[in-house]
Amino acid sequence: MPSVQILLLLAAMLLVLLLDTVTPRGFAHGTLYLLPIACAYFIGSRRLLIGATLVAIVLLWIGAWWSPPDLPLAYALSNRLVSVLLLVGFCALLLWWMQRARVAQHIQQALSELGLGIFAADVQGRLAWSNEALGQLEGEIPEQIIVPGGRAKTAEIRSVLDSQGKVRGLRRRVAPLMDSTGQVRAYVGVVESVTPGDVWHQSLTEVRVGHAAVLASI
Repeated sequence: MPSVQILLLLAAMLLVLLLDTVTPRGFAHGTLYLLPIACAYFIGSRRLLIGATLVAIVLLWIGAWWSPPDLPLAYALSNRLVSVLLLVGFCALLLWWMQRARVAQHIQQALSELGLGIFAADVQGRLAWSNEALGQLEGEIPEQIIVPGGRAKTAEIRSVLDSQGKVRGLRRRVAPLMDSTGQVRAYVGVVESVTPGDVWHQSLTEVRVGHAAVLASI
């Protein structure tokens, strides 16, 4: 963990404490500690985030002791208590968000290790997000994805050439994401590598379906 970032966080908190000692005791200084706590979150360390919150709470009460009395003591104490609750709630919210981000990162890493490319596209098929495995499978990350254009799910198997010039089969599955009103807002998909036999099997199946359609029409 970079020590320079920790020193900058402590300097910012001490600056808030210095401001607290020269202003009336009833002034709401608790909100000023939210910025250093948010910076601790962006550093990405859970322990640093919790530590910064605890240090902010301690400095908040030290500032209350050193601040020149101006308003009634009961008002000043209630002000500080509300500030403590605000800091604890803000820290809990950031911890929850950090946990969600880590879970999503672990899932993405697991999918990449399994050789699964995942992506998200808008209703026009423009690629909005993808993981690294998608580019490795496709050869390059595509800008446009063929989407169903409705609520149906699609699956296709096709052959592509990899970087070594070898034929590789890919299976792409696309599914719509709908809102509470049933309207399609985006599409998500998975791309995985398959054996050449699967590509041949799908081609044979398409031929059989075509022949069956012709015979049925006759």
